[in-house]
Amino acid sequence: MPQFLSSLKMSRSLEMLDCTLRRAGQIDGITVIAELLAEELTLRENRRIKAALLLARPPVIKMTAGFDYFF
Repeated sequence: MPQFLSSLKMSRSLEMLDCTLRRAGQIDGITVIAELLAEELTLRENRRIKAALLLARPPVIKMTAGFDYFF
């Protein structure tokens, strides 16, 4: 199974495989697969958001603490 996860470039699922399989006696096979896929999707979504923010180059966040209210 690890070679399939590597071939599919599912790095997070590969990392979580041992931990999830240790619990496999307590949960059914579908739940194991669902947990691995959920971890992978979470990782990919976080990477996508991080890349989008880097690409967008948003301006510096300005806080109200530095605002001159007496102007």
